[in-house]
Amino acid sequence: MVYLRILFASLFLGSAAFAYSNENNLVVRLNMEEELIPLYVSEFQGGCAPFDSAYLNKLLTILRFDLNHNGMTFVNAKDPKWEKTLAGAVELTDEEWRSLPFHAFIKLSFQEKNLEGEMGIRSTRSLKQFHGLALSGNLNEDRRVMHQIADTLYKELFQKAGIATSKILYTLKKNEKGANQKWVSEIWEADYDGYNPHKIIDGGYFVTPSYIPAKPGFSSGSIIYSAYKSGQPKIYVAQVNEGIGRRLSLLRGNQFMPAVAPQRDQIAFVCDVAGNPDLFIQPFSLEKGSEGKPRQIFSCGQAVQGTPSFSPDGKKIAFVSNKDGSPRVYMLDIPKERVSIKDLKPKLLTKYSRESTAPAWSPDGTKIAYCSMTQGVRQIWIYDLKKQEERQLTFGAGHKENPAWSPNSRMLVYNNLEGDASHLYLVGLRQKAPTRIGQGEGLQRYPSWGS
Repeated sequence: MVYLRILFASLFLGSAAFAYSNENNLVVRLNMEEELIPLYVSEFQGGCAPFDSAYLNKLLTILRFDLNHNGMTFVNAKDPKWEKTLAGAVELTDEEWRSLPFHAFIKLSFQEKNLEGEMGIRSTRSLKQFHGLALSGNLNEDRRVMHQIADTLYKELFQKAGIATSKILYTLKKNEKGANQKWVSEIWEADYDGYNPHKIIDGGYFVTPSYIPAKPGFSSGSIIYSAYKSGQPKIYVAQVNEGIGRRLSLLRGNQFMPAVAPQRDQIAFVCDVAGNPDLFIQPFSLEKGSEGKPRQIFSCGQAVQGTPSFSPDGKKIAFVSNKDGSPRVYMLDIPKERVSIKDLKPKLLTKYSRESTAPAWSPDGTKIAYCSMTQGVRQIWIYDLKKQEERQLTFGAGHKENPAWSPNSRMLVYNNLEGDASHLYLVGLRQKAPTRIGQGEGLQRYPSWGS
């Protein structure tokens, strides 16, 4: 059992150092699949703003950040020519529409403390006006208004929900001050850009939290996680606005790494009740919790399984196993009841690196993100399910782990371990330069991206 604990830690906490080889498999650096769409955000119009110029610049900085970090668009630099063209113009001429070097623009102004403005779309030559967005002068509150504006433009452009108003869940590990000097790992939530952080669950050691998928059109309101309350890790469920966890089941053994299917009807997790860390499935409902008995869906000798992730249709699972000698990512069709585990043959996905962990299936079902040891550093990689290619997304120093997808499948959040610090970063499929989010002390780990 001691051997299993050591193996489990080295496999899933990134402390092992296995060699890698390409084994003559196709390996491709991630290229831009499509070009980012250029946008323009003009300076505030008019001279009746209720706030000083420094505050207005902060608001525009938030809006530009949102439009630069949705995985689809970027904001052009300020241009005096277009500032003049857009200033006060209610309509643009045909020539002005044709000459715009950006696909859309936003210009903002004030009516007392209410924000109003226009969004112009070049392809349809249409203007969308909005009014009555109240600002308080409190930047933590007003940044959410700017997030709403960014998502409104995203919806106009792509007919899909944006991600600027989404949330990120993560753990914050720190050394508790006082006589005990013990480590705690709390669960926190923040806006997707790392601001407005607030503690959800404290008073213990919690790992691998994730949002329970919300119903279409709703925000994520519940979470699932593992907690070391009684020595052994067990699985708990909690409401975000309550912060009180309830244990999922009374199953014996260590229970790790829970993941809820998008249909919210089953949970995959790892448990060693049979003597080895294996994959299990548990029927589930948010209202009743666990339903029926859990069943083992994959086991292989003395191999360690971990970090399951459901496909969007809930019929497959990506997971990690070292059954072939080192941790790699596999894909498994969820077997029906009474199917022999011995007959199951999961498909190996990651053939390039011999140490790959933490798979995360994209919401659109086309890709799986994971972290992999690459020339001595853990990097984020992408497996394209259509092309059946492995692609490296991140580069540079710092071990990058635990990738999680944005709701639009265009961005990823991950934690980057550099020395004794661990911070959260955003990176896009089309924009590979990572951006650190969040502030404060402690080790930020295990991010999960909600709606």
